[in-house]
Amino acid sequence: MMKWLRAHSKQIMVVTVLLAMFSFIGGSALTQILAPSDESEPVMKAFGREYKLGEIRVSQHYTDVLSKIGINWQYDRDQKMTAEIWHLLHEEAVRAGIEVSDQEVDAEVEQLKNTFASKGVDFFDVLRVNFKIMPPVVREALRKHLTIMKNAEHLAASAAPSEGQIRHYVRDTEDKVKIQFVALDAEKFMDANLPLTAEQVQSQFEKYKDTEPTKDTGTIGYKHPRRVKLQYAVADFKKIEPSINVAFEDVKSHWRANKGKYRKVIYETPPPQTTTGPTSQPEAKPVPKSVEETIAEARPRVESELRKKNAQRIAEQTMAKIAMTLQKPWLDVKVDKDTGYKSAPDEVKSPTYFHDIVEKTARDAGITLDIKETALITVEAIEENDDLKYALLTGEGTAGLKLSEYAFRVPIFHKNEPGAEATTTCLQLFQSPDMPLVYSQFAQYFSRGMTPPVDKLVIFRVVEASEAQMPASVDEVRPLVEKDLRIEAAMKTLEPTVRELSASARRIGLKAAVPLFDDLKKKQPELAAIEPPPFARSVSVMSQELRKLLTEGKPTLVAPNVSGLGTSQAFVDACIEMLADGWKAEAAPAAGDKLKLATTRPALTPEPAVRVVALPGMGKWCVVERVGAERVDTDKYATSLHQSGYGRLMGERGAALLTNWFNTPNIEKRTQYERIVRAPAGPASGDHITTEKETPKMLDF
Repeated sequence: MMKWLRAHSKQIMVVTVLLAMFSFIGGSALTQILAPSDESEPVMKAFGREYKLGEIRVSQHYTDVLSKIGINWQYDRDQKMTAEIWHLLHEEAVRAGIEVSDQEVDAEVEQLKNTFASKGVDFFDVLRVNFKIMPPVVREALRKHLTIMKNAEHLAASAAPSEGQIRHYVRDTEDKVKIQFVALDAEKFMDANLPLTAEQVQSQFEKYKDTEPTKDTGTIGYKHPRRVKLQYAVADFKKIEPSINVAFEDVKSHWRANKGKYRKVIYETPPPQTTTGPTSQPEAKPVPKSVEETIAEARPRVESELRKKNAQRIAEQTMAKIAMTLQKPWLDVKVDKDTGYKSAPDEVKSPTYFHDIVEKTARDAGITLDIKETALITVEAIEENDDLKYALLTGEGTAGLKLSEYAFRVPIFHKNEPGAEATTTCLQLFQSPDMPLVYSQFAQYFSRGMTPPVDKLVIFRVVEASEAQMPASVDEVRPLVEKDLRIEAAMKTLEPTVRELSASARRIGLKAAVPLFDDLKKKQPELAAIEPPPFARSVSVMSQELRKLLTEGKPTLVAPNVSGLGTSQAFVDACIEMLADGWKAEAAPAAGDKLKLATTRPALTPEPAVRVVALPGMGKWCVVERVGAERVDTDKYATSLHQSGYGRLMGERGAALLTNWFNTPNIEKRTQYERIVRAPAGPASGDHITTEKETPKMLDF
């Protein structure tokens, strides 16, 4: 035996070293080393040819290099781009004849070197020492990235607007009208007991049953919009505070550690000054002095602060435990590769599942939580719900996601791309978020990296979702139909009064005419002439909404919100029409005691520009007087507005084109992408079968 060991000592040493090496680098490395090379395995088809795994591994290496040097190669913002798609983008650019010079690469490298140098490190040294990446590899990765971007820039350049389009944009966003108006709300004058016939109700229902109501434009409609049914729990810190007991020892300990914080002001009279001679000194006045409060004096304040702090801490712990408990049944459920969602476990579908967990956890914590369930409700209804309207996610990558949006990211409304679960925030029915949502009246500041005060915590789940659909019968929306009919009747009843008010304002001005109609204030006490800030026909949407509208191909200019009325394109258009040279309102017969009284007063010269605007969808009559205008003149257009209008239109159109260009499904379509997937060999044969659901192997650099 010893003779054999001596004869094979070298071979034994080699095996020992290899085993030690494999134990150090791991089993996956052992598998790769022992596995046969599959560089020539086809993984996809595009541009009419097959691509081998080896080609894609090279591209994956370059994308990894780009990530390490801080270059974002994830051009598709909606989902995670793979190295395969990046490879196709590069080949597409090459096929288009795009070339990147050495000078362009040098400029990019120099910029990166300067960035690293500002942090006190050498760019190439960091890559060479930390990642074993050599300069030629970095340059080639940058060249490919620049080739892709250069190809996309040609596309964006085609978005240049014409001179006519710029003028139209500037006119719509910069020509402003200044008005004053009164709005008579027909609902305030509605006869709630007005008899209605069955034929009237049915006719109104049939007319609008397939129209969705819109809050902003006041469109009448009875079609149910998208709705969800929610179960939710709210931890309101203020409601929890009374149940929190604060021990005196805790108060004393906190007071001792923060004495400087608890102070009061006392007034001391300084001692009289010693003087010589008959001169009398004025009486000394008390001087304010800040001193520390005693524990007895500070106790109420300390107790209040500790009670508030402990209420928030217990609420956070309780809600986190609830979220974790609600997630347990989902942990072992696999994600469906086709939908990107997990299938709901049977136990979570119980109507009392959510309620029971929340109630038990709250009881164990010694606090009370509000547990509620809604009917099927819309986005607007959620944003009007006092428990939910300021609730949003604040975790990394989700800051600013409101509950009203999150609740509609369920399978019926939100379609996931296969494998996209990690890059999208969505919920299966009956599934709760893995962390509570915060509720703050200053919620918008979370998305700006700030941490405003939090009032509550909210956990919820969607138990039912319904697409937009027509009501099955008028009975589902009868109260709304009847109300609209009564408002419509009130609109007709009000019209003569509105015409009389308009005629009076045309003689003596709106502000002078409104007080003549003081009887209207019995039904609408707040009735008065309103003078909102000047407004244009259109305003640009908020930046956070812009990309969504661009992606969907929707207009990015909307009607402004007019103070005292809201958003109505019809109202704004009617007001902007009054800017036209020589505009005059159509003559409308009017009579009445108030008009007679107006005619006894001196008429204004020139005659005020006044018109009536009917907004039946909003149930309002408006009387509008134009009092001024802010027009765009030639000089202002040439010196500033032309350039800003060009930049805005160019930016929007370019962003829309690039968003669609880098959209992964669009890339797959224009390159004729087709994945080739091979399943592992079966136990009986070495043959492989094709499947569409398996992801091809990628080397993890």
